[in-house]
Amino acid sequence: MLPLLLIFLLNGAGWSQTQEIAELHAVVTHPLRDAVLFGGADGVPKLYRIFRVKNRQIGDDSNRLLEFPKLDGRIFDIDVNTNATRVAAVSSLDGRGQLKIFEMPAKLETKQVDGILQKPTHQYSADEKKKLAAFFAEQAKVKATVDLPDCGGLYALSLSPDSKVVAVGGKDGMVRMYEAESGELVREFVPVVLE
Repeated sequence: MLPLLLIFLLNGAGWSQTQEIAELHAVVTHPLRDAVLFGGADGVPKLYRIFRVKNRQIGDDSNRLLEFPKLDGRIFDIDVNTNATRVAAVSSLDGRGQLKIFEMPAKLETKQVDGILQKPTHQYSADEKKKLAAFFAEQAKVKATVDLPDCGGLYALSLSPDSKVVAVGGKDGMVRMYEAESGELVREFVPVVLE
């Protein structure tokens, strides 16, 4: 994964020249296309193409495909299901944890915003920023949000093979399993014997 990530970042796919670079904590490959989902210190999960489809222009963000709604704190893990319709991410901030479960279209089409994405980000007009935000909001919908104020933060997650359950783990040592549709707690347990 590291060579792929280095190529991805060296190609300028991750951030434009005008955006602040945030620490990257979680990366997962998209199961159906040459793209990666990642999250980090800014709390915003993002989906980017790995390979450029247009010539590099300083400041462009043309490999960006989708941004998801922000989580509270830093994202420490992210996962996507095998048919690329569900994404889950966990974050931590000041001892609190958050899980967000998103839906996205399996065949994401960006044609309606490609003209905006191919421009340097500092050249986006106010209307273009609104159009881009509306596109992202339409494509990446929050299915469920779970806030855990006393868990010490969430640092790991995994979607079940059938995408119906999300398991999360954090500083308190508990594994919690949630229904992916509703965010309802299914089960919680300590995975090891504590003495």
